[in-house]
Amino acid sequence: MVLALAVPGFAFLGSRRLLGVSVLVAYAFCLVFFLAALGYSLGNIAWGVAISLHAMSIIYLEGHWLSHARFRIRLGLAFCTLIALWCLLYAPSLRYAQRHWVLPLRLADRVLVINLTSRTADLKRGDRVAYRIESGSLGGNHEGAVYLQAGFGVETILGLPGDHVRFTKDSVLVGGQVLPKAPHMPAEGEMVVPEKTWFIWPNLGISGHGAPETAVSAAMQRVALVPEPQLVGKPFKHWFGRRQRL
Repeated sequence: MVLALAVPGFAFLGSRRLLGVSVLVAYAFCLVFFLAALGYSLGNIAWGVAISLHAMSIIYLEGHWLSHARFRIRLGLAFCTLIALWCLLYAPSLRYAQRHWVLPLRLADRVLVINLTSRTADLKRGDRVAYRIESGSLGGNHEGAVYLQAGFGVETILGLPGDHVRFTKDSVLVGGQVLPKAPHMPAEGEMVVPEKTWFIWPNLGISGHGAPETAVSAAMQRVALVPEPQLVGKPFKHWFGRRQRL
């Protein structure tokens, strides 16, 4: 009974062995395809088909128990089975995986799969990393305020905790290394990256609503100091044999 509920297709093996094996193989294929196409529409479709196959197997088992019940009752039970399977098993499993193991992020026309198990102690300059951007106002008066929309960024680490950063007119010096300037970097100034914080200059779309460039630069500089809790992880270099374009 436990196997019939837990393993898609197992309920068919007693009387319809070929169908049971076919369901199990199709289910496994859908799961693999879902992982390979994680974050894409086709992957989501494969995920839905896998859930449907699992539900179909359980519904077949329920049919033996309710063989004399009315069609409306069996149809309602089938619908409830599908919803319960999603709410109690698949949705929690998906949420857990995307909080602790992998997270697909859509960047323009592609999806980047992030490794959530990577350690911050292993991060170094030049690594690409995903991090959370928190929403809110970053200062300025009512007409010239700079507002930030929440989301995720995937950028290159420019500085590590304790690094000295100095902005000049043509470049930025991080730990004595000269780096090219990014958009909206200030023309002058310096700072030291705090402990458990990484210097990651964001590549954000800016909509001007009266905010001066100095206010935008100051806001971007505050966003560029990413504390450890906002770090998400490093993108996988390869995902199911597909090289990820970082």
